[in-house]
Amino acid sequence: DFLNFFFTSSALKAAIALPAHSFTFTGPRSPLTAFSLFYLHARAKKPIPHGAPQLLERLLEEVRKLKITVKTNTPVKQILFQDQKVCGVETEDYDVFKAPKVISTCDPHTTAFKFLSSHLPANRLLKIKHQKIRSTTAIVALGLKGQLQSEFIRMVPSLEALEKAFDPIKYGQFPSEPALNIWNTTHYAPEGHSVALIHIHFIPPHYHWTPEEEKKLLQSTINTLSRYNPDISDRIVCHKLLTPEVLQKEYLVTGGHIFHSEQTLDQLINAPFEGFIIQ
Repeated sequence: DFLNFFFTSSALKAAIALPAHSFTFTGPRSPLTAFSLFYLHARAKKPIPHGAPQLLERLLEEVRKLKITVKTNTPVKQILFQDQKVCGVETEDYDVFKAPKVISTCDPHTTAFKFLSSHLPANRLLKIKHQKIRSTTAIVALGLKGQLQSEFIRMVPSLEALEKAFDPIKYGQFPSEPALNIWNTTHYAPEGHSVALIHIHFIPPHYHWTPEEEKKLLQSTINTLSRYNPDISDRIVCHKLLTPEVLQKEYLVTGGHIFHSEQTLDQLINAPFEGFIIQ
């Protein structure tokens, strides 16, 4: 309704509205989604060229210049305390690293219930327990011959189509005509090829995935792409599909949610660790 006040183009309204529903259990008629749209654009910055992997590479370059040791593939077993104060971490290989301060960039559930459950007050744990971390977005990477027409594409023809794509998730199903956010880059591809990174929206967070269902989702995504890229099927050389279930199991992301919680008004008002520091 908010977009109808300012725009007449159905395709434009749908393209503007889509990001407000990324990784949230909301559709275009859901309450407070206009706020989600405002919040998204208020914190929007210029996109990072070649995406997050390049940002990570640059960060690693800087910390190495500072002679900081970076350990990868080293899961933390627990945060260590002495006299009720943080004093370091212990890894799952039983290596201990002493430190006066520890920063956790895990999601609220992992940080609270794996590392801090015995050091947080009950009311704080209850608040975190009710934090919504349920991803409604799957991710697929397609290796392509050549490139798409643009580096960034939002694929949803109208607000009505967006609502139609949202409806099946209410009944635990995924849409046959999904709404898509697409990034296309040549940065990580051999010459003459590109990678299309696609967010597939309105995927049920607790779906029972089988190889057949994953194939069905992938095919519906390709079918949607083929409306605007008729030869897309012939140009695909490889693919990788990451459902919310895969993101949780393989990448240890609670709920398969890459933003660690739904970016909605109630979640932001009740931020679980706001103003709370353990010394």
